[in-house]
Amino acid sequence: MSDDSTIIDSISAEDAEEATQDLAQLSNFLRQFPKGSLIFDQDDDGRTMYFIQKGRVRIVKVTAKRSQPLAILEPGSFFGEMAVINEEPRTARAEAIDNCSLLEIDRSTLDEFLSSHPRVAQRMIRTLAERLKNTDALVERLLTGDPVIQVVEAILDSIEGSEEEPPEIRDVQTLMVKSATDPRLLRWVLGRMKHARFIRIEDRSILVTQKSRLEQYLNFLKLQQDLLTPK
Repeated sequence: MSDDSTIIDSISAEDAEEATQDLAQLSNFLRQFPKGSLIFDQDDDGRTMYFIQKGRVRIVKVTAKRSQPLAILEPGSFFGEMAVINEEPRTARAEAIDNCSLLEIDRSTLDEFLSSHPRVAQRMIRTLAERLKNTDALVERLLTGDPVIQVVEAILDSIEGSEEEPPEIRDVQTLMVKSATDPRLLRWVLGRMKHARFIRIEDRSILVTQKSRLEQYLNFLKLQQDLLTPK
């Protein structure tokens, strides 16, 4: 994941311990959502946000043509903050991937907590900036209009800096988010990649066995797209 992993992981140990204890004291705001359940829907009225204590949450943008996953959030992260900040309807849907324990808090509770923990507030701002950056990358991939390019770029981005040989992608759901595809489309593209022997699929993991060839293939696809795009 990105820097979204937790809002208190890069502050001092003393501040982090105090913030964690204060969050724990909000246990009366704790809510349980079973696996597969809807936490809130797009366009719902919302005056609360959530901190993930346990489980993973999928954020999905719903349009007339498709449902596009935007993020997979893990324990320590937060979501639904725009409803608290702007007091406007939800802009996306939130779904429980696992059995989830979530702290649900309103604006006054959030303001009180952040006023006592300014470093956590700074961390939240950095997290929001990182999300905007990831959203920009997602939009850029969507604008290519070519799902194969989208998936190949997402694969190469996911293994950047990996020291594994061959590089391995274990979180296929996050790959779907990064590539701006849906499950059916992602399976189709991965099938093509497997047939071309760029990748192997083992135990729900993707092994990138031909990284240099995959990079060359991406360059070819982009060149082909440029040549076919009307000027």
